[in-house]
Amino acid sequence: MIALNSTQKLELVLAGSRTVNDCPFAATAIDSDAAVTPTGLYNNVGTSNGTSSVDVVVAPLAGKIRLVKSFMFFNADTTQVTVTTSINQTSTPFALSKFTLNSGDALQYTPEEGFVVTDGLGTRRAGGYSGWSGTSGWSGTSGWSGISGWSGTSGISAWSGTSGWSAASPGPQGYSGFSGSNAAGNNFMPGGWA
Repeated sequence: MIALNSTQKLELVLAGSRTVNDCPFAATAIDSDAAVTPTGLYNNVGTSNGTSSVDVVVAPLAGKIRLVKSFMFFNADTTQVTVTTSINQTSTPFALSKFTLNSGDALQYTPEEGFVVTDGLGTRRAGGYSGWSGTSGWSGTSGWSGISGWSGTSGISAWSGTSGWSAASPGPQGYSGFSGSNAAGNNFMPGGWA
């Protein structure tokens, strides 16, 4: 933000004389007291004057602060112009920006964007603040370890061979033989001699 006290003013100057046209500018500011309570609004419009400096925003009254809210400079000349904006502190200029503008380019200032150059189509060509580098955040706790992968499938077990055939169960019992006697008189009984 550009804040001016009672000994400061915002001015612009071109690096060279105009070719055809002077370049218009417009600026707005808010006046406030030392407690930064708004007390008034300031507006100014004008044109460049070649290599002579031009007041864009004049110094506020004693005890006041003038906060520049916007500034716009348009290159209405037919060739490039180099414009320097400065804060003039009791006749000593302190440069704030210096840009070379093509015909149809605009230099704009806002507290949020700083100085920005746009072309005739409104496309940003240069300028603007770099974003602030924030402080590093806290390192987080380590995350959980992931689930272990699956073990591969086991190989195919060998097949047990076909069991051998068990011995056949005893077949059906045969028929009982005859009872009778042999010549010795022994009786033959199933299961053996009697």
